[in-house]
Amino acid sequence: MSELHRDAIVADAHNDLLMLVARRPRETWAGYFRDRWIPQLRDGGVDVQVLPVFIDDEFRPEGALRETLRMIEAAYRIAEGNPDQVALCRTGADLTAACPMSAGPASSTSSSWRRSR
Repeated sequence: MSELHRDAIVADAHNDLLMLVARRPRETWAGYFRDRWIPQLRDGGVDVQVLPVFIDDEFRPEGALRETLRMIEAAYRIAEGNPDQVALCRTGADLTAACPMSAGPASSTSSSWRRSR
Protein backbone atom coordinates (compact mmCIF):
# COMPACT_ATOMS: atom_id res chain seq x y z
CA MET A 1 0.00 0.00 0.00
CA SER A 2 1.45 3.39 -0.95
CA GLU A 3 2.19 6.02 1.66
CA LEU A 4 -0.47 8.34 0.18
CA HIS A 5 -3.09 5.58 0.36
CA ARG A 6 -2.04 4.62 3.88
CA ASP A 7 -2.18 8.23 5.13
CA ALA A 8 -5.50 9.14 3.47
CA ILE A 9 -9.04 8.46 4.63
CA VAL A 10 -10.18 5.94 2.02
CA ALA A 11 -13.92 5.59 1.39
CA ASP A 12 -15.63 2.94 -0.71
CA ALA A 13 -18.91 4.49 -1.78
CA HIS A 14 -20.43 1.40 -3.35
CA ASN A 15 -20.34 -2.17 -2.16
CA ASP A 16 -23.22 -4.63 -2.00
CA LEU A 17 -21.84 -6.31 1.11
CA LEU A 18 -24.89 -5.30 3.16
CA MET A 19 -27.15 -7.16 0.75
CA LEU A 20 -24.93 -10.24 1.05
CA VAL A 21 -24.84 -10.04 4.85
CA ALA A 22 -28.63 -9.66 5.12
CA ARG A 23 -29.21 -12.85 3.13
CA ARG A 24 -27.64 -14.88 5.91
CA PRO A 25 -29.34 -15.85 9.19
CA ARG A 26 -29.60 -12.86 11.57
CA GLU A 27 -27.52 -14.47 14.29
CA THR A 28 -24.53 -14.75 11.90
CA TRP A 29 -24.46 -11.17 10.57
CA ALA A 30 -21.87 -9.64 12.92
CA GLY A 31 -19.54 -12.64 12.79
CA TYR A 32 -19.82 -13.01 9.03
CA PHE A 33 -18.94 -9.33 8.57
CA ARG A 34 -16.02 -9.67 10.98
CA ASP A 35 -14.65 -12.83 9.35
CA ARG A 36 -15.41 -12.12 5.69
CA TRP A 37 -15.48 -8.37 5.13
CA ILE A 38 -13.24 -6.71 7.72
CA PRO A 39 -10.13 -8.54 6.42
CA GLN A 40 -10.94 -7.45 2.86
CA LEU A 41 -11.55 -3.86 3.90
CA ARG A 42 -8.33 -3.88 5.91
CA ASP A 43 -6.33 -5.35 3.01
CA GLY A 44 -7.75 -2.68 0.70
CA GLY A 45 -6.96 0.12 3.13
CA VAL A 46 -10.64 1.14 3.30
CA ASP A 47 -11.55 3.34 6.28
CA VAL A 48 -15.15 4.18 5.40
CA GLN A 49 -17.61 1.81 3.76
CA VAL A 50 -20.85 3.32 2.52
CA LEU A 51 -23.63 0.75 2.87
CA PRO A 52 -26.20 1.34 0.14
CA VAL A 53 -29.55 -0.35 0.54
CA PHE A 54 -30.42 -1.85 -2.83
CA ILE A 55 -33.49 -4.01 -3.24
CA ASP A 56 -33.36 -6.75 -5.87
CA ASP A 57 -36.31 -7.17 -8.22
CA GLU A 58 -37.26 -10.43 -6.49
CA PHE A 59 -38.42 -8.39 -3.46
CA ARG A 60 -40.38 -5.76 -5.39
CA PRO A 61 -42.95 -4.51 -4.82
CA GLU A 62 -44.46 -6.55 -1.98
CA GLY A 63 -41.29 -7.37 -0.06
CA ALA A 64 -39.32 -4.16 -0.66
CA LEU A 65 -40.06 -2.55 2.71
CA ARG A 66 -39.39 -5.78 4.59
CA GLU A 67 -36.05 -6.28 2.83
CA THR A 68 -35.08 -2.62 3.33
CA LEU A 69 -35.69 -2.91 7.07
CA ARG A 70 -33.79 -6.21 7.18
CA MET A 71 -30.75 -4.58 5.57
CA ILE A 72 -30.87 -1.62 7.95
CA GLU A 73 -31.13 -4.05 10.87
CA ALA A 74 -28.09 -5.89 9.48
CA ALA A 75 -26.06 -2.65 9.51
CA TYR A 76 -26.95 -2.04 13.16
CA ARG A 77 -26.17 -5.63 14.16
CA ILE A 78 -22.81 -5.45 12.36
CA ALA A 79 -21.90 -2.32 14.34
CA GLU A 80 -23.23 -3.69 17.65
CA GLY A 81 -21.41 -7.00 17.17
CA ASN A 82 -18.09 -5.35 16.27
CA PRO A 83 -17.96 -2.19 18.43
CA ASP A 84 -14.16 -2.09 18.49
CA GLN A 85 -13.96 -2.07 14.68
CA VAL A 86 -17.21 -0.65 13.28
CA ALA A 87 -19.02 2.63 13.86
CA LEU A 88 -22.36 3.26 12.18
CA CYS A 89 -22.18 6.87 11.05
CA ARG A 90 -25.38 8.72 10.27
CA THR A 91 -24.05 12.29 10.35
CA GLY A 92 -20.91 14.12 9.37
CA ALA A 93 -20.06 14.51 13.06
CA ASP A 94 -20.34 10.73 13.51
CA LEU A 95 -17.96 10.22 10.61
CA THR A 96 -15.47 12.77 11.95
CA ALA A 97 -15.54 11.05 15.34
CA ALA A 98 -14.99 7.63 13.74
CA CYS A 99 -12.17 8.90 11.49
CA PRO A 100 -10.35 11.49 13.60
CA MET A 101 -7.84 12.20 10.83
CA SER A 102 -10.57 13.78 8.69
CA ALA A 103 -10.23 17.54 8.60
CA GLY A 104 -13.54 18.70 7.19
CA PRO A 105 -17.22 17.97 7.59
CA ALA A 106 -18.60 14.89 5.90
CA SER A 107 -22.10 14.44 4.60
CA SER A 108 -22.61 10.78 3.83
CA THR A 109 -24.28 8.02 5.76
CA SER A 110 -21.84 5.21 6.06
CA SER A 111 -20.35 2.53 8.16
CA SER A 112 -16.84 3.24 9.24
CA TRP A 113 -14.70 0.45 10.49
CA ARG A 114 -11.52 1.33 12.32
CA ARG A 115 -8.34 0.41 10.50
CA SER A 116 -5.20 0.14 12.59
CA ARG A 117 -2.78 2.70 11.22
